[in-house]
Amino acid sequence: MATIQDTASMVVHDLQTVERYAALFSGSERSSGVYSVRNGKGNIVDRPANAQDYRDHLSGLKHVGVVPIRLDGACWFAAIDVDNHGPNGRDVDPIAIERRVRDEHLPLITCRSKSGGAHLYLFLKEPMAAARVRPLMLRWANILKLAKVEIFPKQTALSKDLAGADNKSVHGNWINLPYQDATQTVRYAIRDGKQLTLAQFLDVAEAARWVFSDDDMLSKGGISIKTLMNDGPPCIQSIFENKLEEGNRNNALFQVGVFLKRAGLDADEFNNKIQDYNAAAFLKPLSAVEVKKVAVSTFNKEYNYRCSEEPCASACQRDLCLKKKFGISGGDVLANEVPDVEKVIKIEGTPVRWHIFFSGKRVVLTTEDLFDYKRFKLRAFEQTHLVLRPLKNLEWERHIQAAMNKPLEIRKVETANDVVFGDLIEYLKRASTDATRAEDERRRDLTRGMPTLVGLKNAGNEIQWMYAFKTEGFIDWLVRRKKLNGPRHEMYSVMRELLGENSKRPLRVGDKVMKNVWTVPKDQVENEPISARDVTTEY
Repeated sequence: MATIQDTASMVVHDLQTVERYAALFSGSERSSGVYSVRNGKGNIVDRPANAQDYRDHLSGLKHVGVVPIRLDGACWFAAIDVDNHGPNGRDVDPIAIERRVRDEHLPLITCRSKSGGAHLYLFLKEPMAAARVRPLMLRWANILKLAKVEIFPKQTALSKDLAGADNKSVHGNWINLPYQDATQTVRYAIRDGKQLTLAQFLDVAEAARWVFSDDDMLSKGGISIKTLMNDGPPCIQSIFENKLEEGNRNNALFQVGVFLKRAGLDADEFNNKIQDYNAAAFLKPLSAVEVKKVAVSTFNKEYNYRCSEEPCASACQRDLCLKKKFGISGGDVLANEVPDVEKVIKIEGTPVRWHIFFSGKRVVLTTEDLFDYKRFKLRAFEQTHLVLRPLKNLEWERHIQAAMNKPLEIRKVETANDVVFGDLIEYLKRASTDATRAEDERRRDLTRGMPTLVGLKNAGNEIQWMYAFKTEGFIDWLVRRKKLNGPRHEMYSVMRELLGENSKRPLRVGDKVMKNVWTVPKDQVENEPISARDVTTEY
């Protein structure tokens, strides 16, 4: 058999052994690493490790390292690097770690590391995206209850911009390989508590080569997320089966977190399963930091499902979801759907009131409330304690128009505000409407407690005629006619209710600005029918 012989160490490794070893630790085409015993430092080499490097490593002439991630973002192997110092400063026990790996039936090969810690290697039958490998290895590190670990590959992609990127994103991080100086190595693999020779390691590692499979991967560590999802919303199952690319991954994981919370998992199982979903359902999983944010939020609070948001909206199977043990409930329906308006009653008073009936509830609104969805949502919460989902105002207006096309019940009621409004129209109609008087002269009527007619420029620079008055002048007029029913201070609230806050403005009178002047369009006042009353100009 052909051999590659190192004359310095006189250690002979046959070509087949070197090739098998190199195939297991195939890495970046751009760079590799070398550790110097002389100064205790590692250096990047701007080329991949070759057969001579592997031979020298096994023979004890070099300490070679490999960057696991390739230029296409995939890898042939990965590793969990366990720090050599455990609790209370004691070195970790690779034999005990290997025993836990066996107990959990994980496809990892445990090796003692150069520093006395442990490297847990995963070897693959076909390249797997580093973005999917890393969450998987972190998940298994959690199952093994390992602290102070690093995951290799450390990157999920290498930079293509060699000039502008930093050294790590260009070259990646390399890991020291096992079986340096193989015949007397301290970096050996462990199997069933025993040290393996290089030949035994190659046999075991090749036999343990793993193919990524959702069923296989997610069967590790109790009931799988895939099995658990049978009781959850069909949308998260659909996303899991079809694999989601970038975009809306946070929303999908949020949905999973809400489901796992409702399933009653404890904190450890909750975190394990949400990591499982992240690793298996997304072509490019979210980072550990992003997963933790979603996990903490959904585990510590009670949320509704976000059925109306992507990617769940497109995968929604509402009727089936309602039948699932941890599917949507009535609260989710209200939180995700536009309220289905069952009935509308218009109360023709002053101001007009609308009674909107939906989901067996009634909400009383002003016209302004009705046409502003945010205000409608607030009034609905105040009166029903239901939290409705966000909705664009244009969509809400279309929905209301559809409700108005149904038979509308109208009730005429004269309220106390109706009486006040009638008195206000009479008060304004008694004002002088002599537009030939100078504008400044008419405005000075306000200082004498009198209503008046003013010309205001609108957005188109056109004159719009408005009746203007102060609340105090109107109150005094009611008092003189013995029409003031109730305390004076309540009239300020009544004015806001009748005219709306937008009808109040500052108005220049002479060289001063008068604040809180109410203005009402001239046409609105003059078209208001109060024919039974004498409205001869009084001022």
